[in-house]
Amino acid sequence: TTTTTTTTTNRYGPVQVVAIDILNEAVQLSQENARLILGPKVTTLQYQALVSSAQDFFDANETFDVVVSNPPYIPRSDMEDLTADVVKYESDLALCGGPDGMDVIRTICQRLPEWTTPNNGICWMEVDTSHPERLKQWLQSNCNRVTFVESRQDMFGRDRFVKLHIHPDSS
Repeated sequence: TTTTTTTTTNRYGPVQVVAIDILNEAVQLSQENARLILGPKVTTLQYQALVSSAQDFFDANETFDVVVSNPPYIPRSDMEDLTADVVKYESDLALCGGPDGMDVIRTICQRLPEWTTPNNGICWMEVDTSHPERLKQWLQSNCNRVTFVESRQDMFGRDRFVKLHIHPDSS
C-alpha cells in the first residue's frame, strides 16, 4: 500500500511528503527516488517514507491537505490475468486488493478524516476500472465525511483515478 502526502518547496510554497508502504523494499526505493528527484540535501522534514499499513498509520502531529494513493486494487479474480511484466516487478501484496479489489481502498477512505486537514482534505487514488461507481455507492452508505467528486481516465480512456473530498466533522 503506498499512500503519499507531500513537502518540499514548489510554486505553492513548502510541501511535505510522507509515504507509507507495507513493504520495506518499497520504502527503501521510495527514499532513493526522493534523493534522486529532490536532491541529496532532502531532509526528513521534507520527505519521510515509513513502513506501515493504511490501517496502522497514524501521526497525531500531522494532518495533510492532499493524500495521493496507489493502493493494491486488483480484484483477486483478475490476478491470474496480469501480464508477466507486471507480476515480475510487483508482489501479490502490492497488487491484490482482496476479492473485489477494494479492501485497502475502504480502509483508506475510513481513515481519511483522521489524516486530512479538517476543512478541505482531498484524496486522489488509483483504482480498478470497476471501482469508481462501486466506490461512490459505498461511500454514500459507509463514509459520511468522504464524498466521491469525480473519476479521471488513464491514457487508454479507462476510469482509473478518483478524486475524493473529505468534509469537516459536523458534530
